[in-house]
Amino acid sequence: MSKRLVGVLLILLLGMVALAGPALAVEGATEEGPAPSSIDEVVADNDTAREFVPEPYQQPTWFPALRLPLMLIAVLVTLAVLFAFLLWQPRFAQERKEKSRRR
Repeated sequence: MSKRLVGVLLILLLGMVALAGPALAVEGATEEGPAPSSIDEVVADNDTAREFVPEPYQQPTWFPALRLPLMLIAVLVTLAVLFAFLLWQPRFAQERKEKSRRR
């Protein structure tokens, strides 16, 4: 029981550190003057830089069509894994009891 509790606490601590790290990095950042609002302002005075500015991104038309089927597949796979775990859970408990009897 104590090993499991320590493991859960360690996972929670690592999760908090993973989420708090970027937030602390942003808070500690110092601002050095006004930032340009767009890439057009950065390359406005430089002809060489204008040559290398990428064209604006245009989303392909088939991305929105894939979004719903992929989400449905993900939900179905997740439910199947959870259902399989619930089916196998009694076997895990039985194996644990048999293992503890052998000791």
